[in-house]
Amino acid sequence: MTNSNRKIISAVSCLLAVALTFTVGIRLLSPDASAERADYSQVFVSDGYYHEDKMSGYDKTFIIDVSSYNTVTDWNKVYEAGIEGVMLRVGYRGYKTAAFNQDTSFETFYAGAKAAGLKVGAYFYGQPVSVDDSTAEANYTLGLIAGKTFELPVAYDVEYASKNGSFTGRLYEARLSSITLTAICNNFCSKIEAAGYDTMLYVNVSLLSSHLLQSFISYPIWLARYNSYVDYSCNYEMWQYTSKGTVDGISGNVDVSVRYTEPAAPETTDPEAENPDETGEDATDEQDTTVTQTEPETRPEPVSEDSASTGDASQGDSSSMASFFTMLLQLFEKFMQFLPKLISMISA
Repeated sequence: MTNSNRKIISAVSCLLAVALTFTVGIRLLSPDASAERADYSQVFVSDGYYHEDKMSGYDKTFIIDVSSYNTVTDWNKVYEAGIEGVMLRVGYRGYKTAAFNQDTSFETFYAGAKAAGLKVGAYFYGQPVSVDDSTAEANYTLGLIAGKTFELPVAYDVEYASKNGSFTGRLYEARLSSITLTAICNNFCSKIEAAGYDTMLYVNVSLLSSHLLQSFISYPIWLARYNSYVDYSCNYEMWQYTSKGTVDGISGNVDVSVRYTEPAAPETTDPEAENPDETGEDATDEQDTTVTQTEPETRPEPVSEDSASTGDASQGDSSSMASFFTMLLQLFEKFMQFLPKLISMISA
């Protein structure tokens, strides 16, 4: 092979490498380059579920909960399916032996979910028969989650164990009074809250309606109710509506919940709000200091055009860059069409 041929081959190789770089650049910078994240609310509706009217003004996100019983094949696919977050079982207590156990998948699930951009929370499956039991379960949970950060609450899963269709286990057999079980639940959550975490109580409708004093539960409720809608009157922050959900990236069925959060209040432009009462009178006695939970009457305001302009500009920049690379690639293709003539001229 002559030196001139070697130079030609080397030049062609370099040009092909440049073309490949341009192609990759176009794909990365194109607004349609990455697959759009799915809207899981469409699955919720198509499967026949709907929200209570009182939740109409709340923001809604979809959360799965998993343990070592679940097989996660791809956390990125879970995120792309429209799932916002995941509650991971951090550990559990044996319903017969009362032994403490860490969930064998907690650490790997935590790392994988975080890497995929999912919000993460945790829950501990308890089997308490006394307030001291719930203290021990809270301390064990805090030990397992030490050093980790959570965007979702750390929940206390209190439910009767079941086997062969019948309830069993130490919690069921203890036949606790509603007063005692309510105190147990509040105690666990108070320990988690005192450690700096958001917390909540996971409970099903049966236990909530018959074995707890709902009005004395001091923490948000994550309600398990497998129905097309919540047909039980109570306040809840999350609704686990199915144990047979399907989500890309999860092999087999998975529990799915919808989380309700009140939208942030818009900034006020009321002049009176900006300028305090100048009368000098103390109106404290006239104010109602009772904290009440009210349902929002309207949905959150739509995003204004001004606030959305940044995203549009970003997409415009990406589109311009993609057009530039496209033009270069077209020039390169024309050059490649001329290349055989160039090789003939050099070889001659």
